[in-house]
Amino acid sequence: MSIIFADTNNVNYVAARNRLPENARYNGLYYYAKNIEKNIVPNVETDRPWNIIGLRCCGGTDNMIHFVHDNIDARSSYRWVRKFNNVICVSNTRRSAEEVADYTYSIYLPPSIDIKEVRKFGKGIKKDQDTCFAGNPWPKYRAEIDKYVPAWVHRFGAMPREEFLPIVAHYKNAYAIGVTAVECRALGCNILKRSDEFDPEDFPLFDCKDAAKCLEKALELVTKQKVNRYFDCTKLPEFKIKK
Repeated sequence: MSIIFADTNNVNYVAARNRLPENARYNGLYYYAKNIEKNIVPNVETDRPWNIIGLRCCGGTDNMIHFVHDNIDARSSYRWVRKFNNVICVSNTRRSAEEVADYTYSIYLPPSIDIKEVRKFGKGIKKDQDTCFAGNPWPKYRAEIDKYVPAWVHRFGAMPREEFLPIVAHYKNAYAIGVTAVECRALGCNILKRSDEFDPEDFPLFDCKDAAKCLEKALELVTKQKVNRYFDCTKLPEFKIKK
């Protein structure tokens, strides 16, 4: 039976999320965490506790599987986990995984989605629009986004996924990163570069069922100390990119 230390029902996380403006509550952390809860945790055999939220306000515990959500400065943001023993951090970008490996065991697992579920939102929708920016336009990233995304491009985000995905399905091209980029791929969009840090190839079409298999194998290897402190799940035979 899975041991949940902190998920989207954690009282401190719920309070923090409720303090955000309503449109900002529909962010990558929330939907990434919900996918982990539904599709990863039930399919991974482990006796380690899961810290799915990974925020400092939710605390931590020894031996936890700790998910990294801050991909801007993971080294600084997660330094607090050092006070816990035998922690394994799971990051969905290589840079974050390499940074937290400075002080804990670290696994790189690319972002994944339930491809079949996401594609339901595009069923019967025509590709009748050209290009969009898909994601939350956080003010601190506005200058970087404007560097890549032309002013004429339709921009939208910060809305519930059940509203967001049918809109994306109309577009042939999408400026997107992270889980959103993977969702756009599933809906048939060509992914365009919108960030200094990430390239479209960093977000392949990766299904959560395969992600669970990769993570279970990586946890086994790290726990048995058969790999170094940093482990890249894309090196596993279980890592499969969909089309």
